[in-house]
Amino acid sequence: MSNSHQTTDPFEPGPRREEVHGARFWPDTLFVDLSEYPDEVQSYDHHELAFWDDCNLGILVAMAARMHEQLHWLQTVGTTFGRFLATNRVTTGDLADAILTTATPRELGLLIDARRRSIPPALRDRTGRLSHEIGYSSTLQSLFDHWWSTVALEHYLVDSGADLLGPIDPRFMVGLSMRYAVAGNRPIDVFNAPDAGFMEATRDFGPRDASRTYKAASGLTVRHIEETAALVLQLITKASLAEMLTEQRQSDYAAQTSRWSLERFLDDRQSLYTKALLYYAEHVPATDPHRFFELLLLICDIALNPRIPDDGSPLGSDWSDFHPVCRFERLVAALEGFVPDTRKVDGHPSPQWWEEERYRLVKRAGISDGAKDRSFCSAPKVTPDALEAPSDHIRAFLAKAGANLTTLRERYPSAVVSPIHALIGDTDGLVALTDTFDGPSFDPPLNIRSFGDGEPSPSIDTRSYVHTLFALTSRRATHSWLVRAGSLNFQGLPTDTVGLKAQQAAIERLSQLYGIET
Repeated sequence: MSNSHQTTDPFEPGPRREEVHGARFWPDTLFVDLSEYPDEVQSYDHHELAFWDDCNLGILVAMAARMHEQLHWLQTVGTTFGRFLATNRVTTGDLADAILTTATPRELGLLIDARRRSIPPALRDRTGRLSHEIGYSSTLQSLFDHWWSTVALEHYLVDSGADLLGPIDPRFMVGLSMRYAVAGNRPIDVFNAPDAGFMEATRDFGPRDASRTYKAASGLTVRHIEETAALVLQLITKASLAEMLTEQRQSDYAAQTSRWSLERFLDDRQSLYTKALLYYAEHVPATDPHRFFELLLLICDIALNPRIPDDGSPLGSDWSDFHPVCRFERLVAALEGFVPDTRKVDGHPSPQWWEEERYRLVKRAGISDGAKDRSFCSAPKVTPDALEAPSDHIRAFLAKAGANLTTLRERYPSAVVSPIHALIGDTDGLVALTDTFDGPSFDPPLNIRSFGDGEPSPSIDTRSYVHTLFALTSRRATHSWLVRAGSLNFQGLPTDTVGLKAQQAAIERLSQLYGIET
């Protein structure tokens, strides 16, 4: 096992991105960054789709690429696994604050001094062990261990980062994050639980297997599943938009989108995007190209929706029903002998197809489906203050988005699975429904445009945008101070006037609460 030190901030999950133009979605800041696109195609309005004869084709190019990133937003807040990970990141923030709050003046002074000597306070080797001797108290050491568990769990579940686990049982890590998720704004209740039997009881909240780790034969990761779904959706969107154009405009549009062909991605350099697709294709005959890809999108969504209780109950399932890669493999195996419904309405599956085929696949694979369970969707009636309680504010923001998207999924079964199908089927109805929601929903609510300018989508008002930006920036500042020496890292956040004010407020918060100067 390698003993090399972490060189990047382990709090930052790698951004989900579309490589052609460099668009990306940051799971930890929830921002979609389209700043590398030309100005005229960074924004689009769904109502533009009514003007097929003269609309700017660049807007349609942007829409296909934007749909890639939109699916990553939907995967984060519209699936049970995504919301579990998002809630786990909030827990990471809670524990980071707890470290600085709990540290005695002497310990905090030692941490500050270490950082001045270019030693990050939370510096660890690849096994997760603290790699310096600062002399923490046992309480602070335990907080660092709990904090690291939430960080390592993200990497383990999404990227199979088993080298970060060290001696920690990942079943315990899942159970610990579940307990903290249920505790919400009372993480102290978990941390102060009696030591006797804590490890065993917490492990029992996680997967029930006798084995510490999940078993997967495909070599896939959750990121492969997420990126394959986003790529397929992007290509379906491109094809669907082209069908609505005149023959001449189809030719012009094809010239603009030629770099997005599937063939371009089917090589080892793009295996992140196609590895899950190729595994699926090995087991499923492509008898109907449209149904072939739509079925894949449905399988990816089911895989990302295990049943995860948020009421204080144990997980109650094995790795094979909890981990999306295991679920994906089981769903693909269940396709042997499966005959999909190929009936079409205007060339596309009917709205009922997504519901009916989902039921058939879940039953054949013998797995749970938590897509409509509303786990981690309980929002407080009053949104907490962004600066005084940034974690609580982010929790409420995520819960509102999850509740709204579950309602949207109930009305439009394809909305989170394949947004383009929901839009093509009933754009006006879908937009009208989302307009009734309070808070974030279908469209990514937080966006970065040219020159780092931040911009909310119409789903949230300016006040909500600013407060959420301040809360997310505060979280990033705290983590950056713990895991990096030198200047704080604000990647994945706007750098316009409001963004810089949020950064300054986050820096002042560190100073006022903990006496930390950066």
